Amino acid sequence: MTTASELLASLTETTEKHRLDIGVPGVALGVAAGGEVASTGLGVTGVADPLPVTTNTLFRLCSITKIFAATLAMTLVEEGVLDLDVPVVAYYPELSLADADARASVTMRHLLTHASGLESELRGDLETFGRNADALDRVVSAYGSLRQFAPAGEIWGYCNTGYWLAGAVLARLAGTSFEDAVSRRVLEPLGMTGSCFLAEDAVLGRVALPHRRVSAGSPEHVPIPSFAFPRARVPSGGVIAGVDDLLKFAGLHLGNGPAVISEAGRAAMREPLIPGDFAGDHQGLGWMTSTPGGTAVVEHSGSYKGYCTRLTLLPDLGVAVAVLTNSDDGGRLCRAVKEAALELLTGWRPAEVEYADLGPDVLAAYAGDYAIPGVDRIRVSPHEGGLRLELVKNAAPAGESLSRATSETEFEIVHGPSLGSRLVFFPGSPVIRLGLRLGARLS
Repeated sequence: MTTASELLASLTETTEKHRLDIGVPGVALGVAAGGEVASTGLGVTGVADPLPVTTNTLFRLCSITKIFAATLAMTLVEEGVLDLDVPVVAYYPELSLADADARASVTMRHLLTHASGLESELRGDLETFGRNADALDRVVSAYGSLRQFAPAGEIWGYCNTGYWLAGAVLARLAGTSFEDAVSRRVLEPLGMTGSCFLAEDAVLGRVALPHRRVSAGSPEHVPIPSFAFPRARVPSGGVIAGVDDLLKFAGLHLGNGPAVISEAGRAAMREPLIPGDFAGDHQGLGWMTSTPGGTAVVEHSGSYKGYCTRLTLLPDLGVAVAVLTNSDDGGRLCRAVKEAALELLTGWRPAEVEYADLGPDVLAAYAGDYAIPGVDRIRVSPHEGGLRLELVKNAAPAGESLSRATSETEFEIVHGPSLGSRLVFFPGSPVIRLGLRLGARLS
């Protein structure tokens, strides 16, 4: 069995190579194996005022926060306060949704598994909902404007709005703010004393500041001049932590340390409940699950304005790998480290993508305009055996992507701003999924 120190040494070499190639300013890397942990910091907190990254340097965890929200939910389930399969309106009767059937049927299980069918983002500036503890209630009061792309429980589609609603419900059931509920029920029992949610608390520690690449293909990075994060978004991405604290959270889900939730609760969170974006991938309660090479993997990645992160667990092996970066292009590094860990521990390597040759009639059937959160319109048209995606935002062209088919209903973006993401069509339905998010045909 590989020890934590051995695994860290091997992954540090991989991490540093990719950090230098991509130009990522700073990385915190941590592993757990055999009940032990090991961690290191690489690079600097910021290119303008460089300080060494340490294992306690604070990074925004981004969407890894969703696992904290799901863990909080499980504490309430185990106390008998929350039933995941009761409609949310039983706990939050003032909920207003544009679709009456969705309002009556959506449950916490739908929200925590990204199966609500709701539009994934709310249009407009979320800072308008304020910085106080009522920010979640205020943002949920605007949910009547959200589009319902699919019936609740029917199709998986990554959904931040679902987690904001879940956070509002959890706060109400816990009788305090969402942040206080997570702190009291998860962070404090685990000894995560350096972790926080708000910028005014983060500045008391050493913070890895967010960065973006100057241009595509260049390793040069510049700071993003803001650490702001709307309080209404906190349940979907607001935890701020160092890698050592994150390893304490990983230990909980490996069965080590304080039992914030039971073994049965941890297993329930890892259960594959609904098919995800790739064949063989599923969504659990917070966790995304897969079995590359037959090995069970549960994980979550995240990205937000200058940060990319990933937490990967191999529960059957008792292993966790945590990677935190302060670059908007750090996702490639996070993925490379995960794949290196899987190869070292299981021998698995990612297979090359196989593309399909679709006839012109099949491609022509997909042509049309589509509504997708974050853009006004996407115009889809056939292009050299694949599909062209022309994005329109604020009534102006916002980029073009080209795709190739991997099956009759699935396409991989091979060029353009959505590079590496997938476009999925659902036979007999106007719904599509692009870059994990649901959308729908307009014409």
